Amino acid sequence: LDELGRGTSAREGSALGVSLLAWLHERRMSAIFATHLHEMEALLSSPAAPSLPGLARKTMDVSVDDATGKVEFHFTLADGVCTDSLALHAARVAGVPDAIVSRA
Repeated sequence: LDELGRGTSAREGSALGVSLLAWLHERRMSAIFATHLHEMEALLSSPAAPSLPGLARKTMDVSVDDATGKVEFHFTLADGVCTDSLALHAARVAGVPDAIVSRA
């Protein structure tokens, strides 16, 4: 889904994502739907949201050591949605200099 809304705003990408999720749900399709579009949760919680009974919101279980900043992925699903981004961690792992990551 990441590229579905490429070239659009986050709002438009999220609207496309919610529409696709509703389309899959209406057809009773089982799917794993992964996205970094956090705005989708706000759209799904709004009064105008489509009714999606049985939708299970899950997130990958992750722990972050506050002292070291080390992120540990447990590769299990937990109830809920991801409310944070690990982009800065990913940048560090990718070798982006600390001066740039710290400034971000």
